[in-house]
Amino acid sequence: MEIPLPILAALSGAVAGGIVSLLVARRKRREEASLRHLQRQIEELYGPLYGLIQFGTAITEIEWQRLPKESRDENGRPKDEQGGQVIRFFREHYYLPLNNQIIELIRTKLYLLASDPIPDSFTNFIRHAAQLGFQTDVRLPDAGWNSACAI
Repeated sequence: MEIPLPILAALSGAVAGGIVSLLVARRKRREEASLRHLQRQIEELYGPLYGLIQFGTAITEIEWQRLPKESRDENGRPKDEQGGQVIRFFREHYYLPLNNQIIELIRTKLYLLASDPIPDSFTNFIRHAAQLGFQTDVRLPDAGWNSACAI
């Protein structure tokens, strides 16, 4: 029994069309999954991180208004004890809690990153936050140690 050519052509076209359709649908699902992942990264990690960074920038501007450039030395450190109190206030009430929020965000949303190794910017920030926390929490006698570890 021989299959007529028009029927064979129709069957071949249907099979080829089905395969192409399957491949297009599979590709579309991968693209949609990738898009959903990007959306989650923005909503759960990068968006909140950007907001916290913007808040930190605003706090820094307020700190510089409270302790202007002329009240600081060439390294940005306060020239007197009153300036030191202003800096400690901002560290303890704003920068340390803000840093802790950023670290918690990184810690809990790390799985959303596209790459396996933690980005250098995240590692550098965690190091900076730890150093700032240590300098604020530990009151060592001034033997040049704090200035050697200045941020």
